[in-house]
Amino acid sequence: MSYLVLARKYRPIDFEAFVGQDVIAQTLGNAIEMGRVAHAYLFCGPRGVGKTSMARVFAKALNCVKGPIAHPCNKCERCEAISSGQDVDVIEIDGASNRGIGEVREIRQNARYAATHSRFKIYYIDEVHMLTNEAFNALLKTLEEPPPHVKFIFATTAVSKLPDTILSRVQRYDFKRITNADIIRKLREIAKSEKLRIPDDVLALIARRGRGSLRDALSLTDQILSFCGDKPSLDQVTRLLGALGDDELAQILALILKKDAAGLLKASDELLARGMDVGELTQQLTQYVRDLIVARLCGPNPDLLDRSEEGAKTLAESARNLSPDHLLYIVETLNTARRRVREGQDERIVLELLLVKLAGVDGLTPLTDLIERLTSFEDALAAPPGGTAAATSPPPRPASPRAAPPPPASARPPRTVSAADDAYVRDDTPEDYTPQDSADLPVAPPALSPSAVWPRLLAAAREKATNLFMDLSQGRLERLDASEALIAFPASRPGARADIESQRAVVEGLLRGLVGRPVKVRILTVQDGAPAPKAARGAPVTDDSVINQWSGGLEADLLPG
Repeated sequence: MSYLVLARKYRPIDFEAFVGQDVIAQTLGNAIEMGRVAHAYLFCGPRGVGKTSMARVFAKALNCVKGPIAHPCNKCERCEAISSGQDVDVIEIDGASNRGIGEVREIRQNARYAATHSRFKIYYIDEVHMLTNEAFNALLKTLEEPPPHVKFIFATTAVSKLPDTILSRVQRYDFKRITNADIIRKLREIAKSEKLRIPDDVLALIARRGRGSLRDALSLTDQILSFCGDKPSLDQVTRLLGALGDDELAQILALILKKDAAGLLKASDELLARGMDVGELTQQLTQYVRDLIVARLCGPNPDLLDRSEEGAKTLAESARNLSPDHLLYIVETLNTARRRVREGQDERIVLELLLVKLAGVDGLTPLTDLIERLTSFEDALAAPPGGTAAATSPPPRPASPRAAPPPPASARPPRTVSAADDAYVRDDTPEDYTPQDSADLPVAPPALSPSAVWPRLLAAAREKATNLFMDLSQGRLERLDASEALIAFPASRPGARADIESQRAVVEGLLRGLVGRPVKVRILTVQDGAPAPKAARGAPVTDDSVINQWSGGLEADLLPG
């Protein structure tokens, strides 16, 4: 005995049965009742939201023996034939496989003849954006002035690919994604009709996985019923779909916040062993972090979070002490990883490097706080000796709970660094890079000293891209002269150094905009806690250096948390 899947069994048969598309259904019904039926329509929107079903209901309303009528009877021969897709006067065409000029010429020739049994001959072309430019051009005249007995209905998921000449000849209707609340309501009605006992938490999970598509949600329901029977549990469904519950996602996020890279690698290995797809894992983690951001900013709002009131309260409680900036950085990093996976890079390596990178990020410091600290530090360095700094320096800033204030410059022992000392420093400048000797270059004016340019460079990086700012803020502008800038990173930040190395041209462009001349960027890596050797290129590097106190106060000032 053949089985009819839920998506087909519960396909809408009249305008009132559509979920989430009330405005479109009412508009088309009113057009029929008022005799204002156009000759061509375009239904655009994501998959599984009712475009094809709406076209069939519209065709039934036009060709029903009692019509044209806004409420087709669904009992006459015409209605039944259209519902089953067997009516010879309602021609459904797949635009992906019938996309050439030859098929369009055939449509033009057949459109001249009247309908065989019905009132109208209706051409429905699905995925119309797949037609070639030549096919569109051949269709233009017929589409603009078709015979009175012909109606065109187009459907597409990529309306941006349609030429303007087509858009100007049709009435356009944009189908929206169906909300999770509407999907849950429809699934509950179907479960009651089918005598199924599906818990609300399972319905909520199915709705979230449907991502706005009722057809996808019904297909998932069929799959779940085949595996779990008529009373599925949440554990069974999460095992089948490879979905992670909020508890598991919260554990992953907790490991990130605790900077437990080893724990994250073990957790990722367990998830991959369960058959978890990397793209799906990053998607679910992104959605969970997004929900945390919403809960942190808007409170326990069930509508915004697509959760029950209890679930929304739990999420808001979890997000209470989290930094929105840190969560935003996690989301952007996850999106970068998903893009690399789509580009064909090894999924496991991308995931593991992503988790290690996230575990290496401390709590983020707001940009305004960072600039204020750098400015205070510059003023402290510029103050003349003898205790007169108090008269010119701004009042001391209250101590931050995340980092102690830097010690005064006079209290720090001078340190020097040598790029030649392989035990402590690695110069990452490409072999083909041959800058001028710093002794032959004019010294930058005081207004363009590293301590003055660095906060402005960070601000420009923040405007350019958050990820660029986060990576750059983990280093320090060590030296800036007429044509060269030296940026140093501690060895504990290899990910940030590698990212800045790959975006060297971007950083050079930002520096050029700040100082008004081309500046080459060199990258220096410094071992954490190593005693500082002598300067690499002449003059010693002292208190103004990023190498000074990497494991002490300056690192606490410049790095988050």
